[in-house]
Amino acid sequence: MKFPDMVHALKPNPKSHIQENWRILDFFSHHPESLHMFTFLFDDIGIPQDYRHMDGSGVHTYTLIDKAGKAHYVKFHWKPTCGVKNLLEDEAITVGGANHSHATQDLYDSIAAGNYPEWKVFIQVMDPADEDRFDFDPLDVTKTWPEDILPLQPVGRMVLSKNIDNFFAENEQLAFCPSVIVPGIYYSDYKLLQTRIFSYSDTQKHRLGPNYLQLPANAPKCVHHNNHHEGFMNFMHRDEEVNYFPSRFDPARHAEKYPIPTAICSGKRDKIWFLCVWVMLIIISLWFLNYCIVTVHYCIDPLHQTGKNALLNAGLRPCLIQGPNMRSAAFGSHTGRRRDSHPLIFLLFYTNTHNMLIIFRLHNNHNNRLCAATG
Repeated sequence: MKFPDMVHALKPNPKSHIQENWRILDFFSHHPESLHMFTFLFDDIGIPQDYRHMDGSGVHTYTLIDKAGKAHYVKFHWKPTCGVKNLLEDEAITVGGANHSHATQDLYDSIAAGNYPEWKVFIQVMDPADEDRFDFDPLDVTKTWPEDILPLQPVGRMVLSKNIDNFFAENEQLAFCPSVIVPGIYYSDYKLLQTRIFSYSDTQKHRLGPNYLQLPANAPKCVHHNNHHEGFMNFMHRDEEVNYFPSRFDPARHAEKYPIPTAICSGKRDKIWFLCVWVMLIIISLWFLNYCIVTVHYCIDPLHQTGKNALLNAGLRPCLIQGPNMRSAAFGSHTGRRRDSHPLIFLLFYTNTHNMLIIFRLHNNHNNRLCAATG
């Protein structure tokens, strides 16, 4: 998994505990999928001015599923009604240097004054049947969906209308987990999201204890009934004799069932387009080398020795395949005679920095035409 290593690269130097950019750049230089993130990191927009003037994102692709079982991929977005505002580098140094809690103070003061921050909530929806029609993986967290194809649809708003009374109890002990969902929302089979479903809840159990969902900040606000209790730091008062289900002595009933996607989570997100691109590269390479290498190999020297040396000097290493007349056909003496019907196959290792493997095939029609021209 790359995620723990990414976190390590973003954290301070483990020896000096100093935040150093070279560690970040060193790690991400090995992962081209990070380029999209770097276009945001090094843009000229700046950093958010405060919490009230910044967008929100659900990051992952989730699934919306109705009672009929029809599923759609969905991305969630939050847009502030007061607009997006940013600080340039010199402004950020001034504002942050004067008050490192300026964003928290702005949010707290605005709510206390009755100027409640508000975000409009939008979704982008995609039919899973259209997933392979795009030239990127729609479930990949490093990608954004084009809004001209999948427009933002308003579905509601979020308003912060009350400040908390105790920061530690109501904020520090919050335990956000992708595994905690409501009916109608489900997961996608993206590997990072599937991992977070387990790892986040495990982290909260380690951080807050096995009964972290009993904390008022994390407990459901609706009526609920389960037998998740006991263990360390259990503070739920229960006086029932029956703490199991089902039982004829307990009127508790089954919860209402909701449909879940029928697709099997395979975890395989490799796209077939990658193979197609690779095949296209090979075809383009064949087309380009078809004339270059044939000319060098056959036209420069009728005895092939100069052509062979030219290939080697250019960094092209012929790898001969054993077979009927293959070796003599490759670098044998040129007599102008018609070759047999076997095609001539080379595996050419292009020894440049990319170490690209090029498969090149010379057909008899090229061979015969060039033999006639040089005969």
